[in-house]
Amino acid sequence: MENKVLKLGGERSTQDIYIEISRGNSGRWPIQSQKSKYVNGKLFGVIEVGYSASINTPDYVLEEDKSNNSIQITALDDGTSGLCVLTQNESGNKINLHLTTPEEKEYWEIRLNPITINGVDTSVFFKVTTNISGEGGSMAEGNKNKNWIVNQNRYAINVYIANLYPGNFEMLSWSCLDKNGNAFSPSYNLPSNSYFTTKTTGLGSYSLTKVSTPSASSDTPILSSRFNPTKKYPLDLNFYWSSI
Repeated sequence: MENKVLKLGGERSTQDIYIEISRGNSGRWPIQSQKSKYVNGKLFGVIEVGYSASINTPDYVLEEDKSNNSIQITALDDGTSGLCVLTQNESGNKINLHLTTPEEKEYWEIRLNPITINGVDTSVFFKVTTNISGEGGSMAEGNKNKNWIVNQNRYAINVYIANLYPGNFEMLSWSCLDKNGNAFSPSYNLPSNSYFTTKTTGLGSYSLTKVSTPSASSDTPILSSRFNPTKKYPLDLNFYWSSI
């Protein structure tokens, strides 16, 4: 990434320039370090002046190319910041490059799977909505309502369980996968109450079991919790006992 020329020169001064570099990327800047040349009190052009460059953190790699009067800065990690200072040798003029690298959050996927009863598919007893208006539907309609991407736009998933569900069983499982399809365990507080319990069944895998029937039967929230994956978007996962 080539950037505009950084100019050191003129009267004593300090410039502040703010730069954002994504993790793993580099910025390259030509440096112009000059001063005015006078002969017999008259301006006679400009001459090149040396300069130094320093950086205050190992989160960025500073490379200098004196033969071409340029610098290159590479961001090694996200969620970091730093300061690179260019100082002209004779005048003390400075350019402060304020560096930031935003935290990169990765999307992930949650897959919901109704558990069969005696080999019978129970998908018809479950439907899903999200925080995105109009999104979702019955799990009986297929994977489109079972497998969900979690990102900056989709941050809540609501699972509605029909109050006609036939009995007290392990009823629903779900798993968490990163963007490469690998299972991972987010920070997740497994909730339970007198009606439903949850448990861990594997790496990033969980299940919901009905142990008794809630007294209400119309869109009653029964469990709510939040996934807080490291460097991934959080998700509110809510379960409702409903008259669907």
